Amino acid sequence: MGPQVTVDGSVRSNVPDTLYWRWIALTGYDLEQARGCAAAASAGERCRGCSPVTGVHVYDLIIRDATIIRSTGRVVADIAVEDGKVAHVGHNPAGSAREEIQGIGRFVLPGVIDSQVRFRTPGNARGRELALGSRAAVASGVTTVLELPDGEPTIRSAADVDALRAEAAAHAVCNVGAWVGVDTDNAAEVAELVQAGAVAPLVRLDEEEGPRALSEAAFRAVLSAAPGIVGVHAEDAARLARGRRKWEAVEDPQHNDVRPPKAAREAVA
Repeated sequence: MGPQVTVDGSVRSNVPDTLYWRWIALTGYDLEQARGCAAAASAGERCRGCSPVTGVHVYDLIIRDATIIRSTGRVVADIAVEDGKVAHVGHNPAGSAREEIQGIGRFVLPGVIDSQVRFRTPGNARGRELALGSRAAVASGVTTVLELPDGEPTIRSAADVDALRAEAAAHAVCNVGAWVGVDTDNAAEVAELVQAGAVAPLVRLDEEEGPRALSEAAFRAVLSAAPGIVGVHAEDAARLARGRRKWEAVEDPQHNDVRPPKAAREAVA
């Protein structure tokens, strides 16, 4: 059991960071965690993570001495997890854990979000396979994926969003979100579609005709009505049409010949 200390709300602010981390390194007792436990005790409660027998805080998991990759660089530290969330990152979190993993020589990175996936069934361009696709994603460090709406089945209604979410709940091993495709039939319903569970509406600018070819006025209406972000597939439709005509006689043309990067640049210029 760690040393008994009296902690109030001013302790951390009165201790310089260098001394604070040295205290943890020498004693194995995290003053921030102790402050939380003391606050619960002063309210006549027991911190949910503390053992009812010893009073020591018990995490679900501690990863010891892992190399954490952050936007500012690398740091070797411990990671404590409680109730499925990271509760502490630093040296020697106070208390113990139900499970410990040695992270020496191992890297810990934030989960990657892939905002553009089509989890098609292998060998069937019109099917969707979330179980296999999500496992491949997790194996690559991707923890959240956003399914594009133009696969088969399409995602263009609240019912389509519900179907994807139900399929994900039953079969996916990572977080799955859905873009909802916008066309002339549902452009006025984007707010309702997001409320139904879609991540955001997705507008395509790469078609000159058909239901997905929105007028400028309709596009501006979608931007105004959407409760959050709007995804835009930006490619100049006229340049794409020229690329298709130029390469239509070639059995297997290169992607960047038919859809040159210049088409995307021109669409947002």
